[in-house]
Amino acid sequence: MKNLFYPSKAETPLHYNSENPDSPESLYQDTSLQALQHRGVKLLACHTATYEQARALIAHNSLTQQPEEIVKVMLAHTLPGVLVAASMVAAIALL
Repeated sequence: MKNLFYPSKAETPLHYNSENPDSPESLYQDTSLQALQHRGVKLLACHTATYEQARALIAHNSLTQQPEEIVKVMLAHTLPGVLVAASMVAAIALL
């Protein structure tokens, strides 16, 4: 499985045919997460929310795993460059 919103349609390394912000072939019209990260956007994930999502998955799908096992897998598959904050509430307060 892969994240449909991550990869850019531009070549790797990212190469764009136009620098005009209004052109569909410019970096500024590429809405992929990869392009946004290339432009300097920092993506944050909340560890506490990940844990709660794991508990919801266990309850909804009647899984036998412990939440820690599922969180470990989820964090191993985060997108490149995503920063995992222990608590998003605390991270936002610090920002």
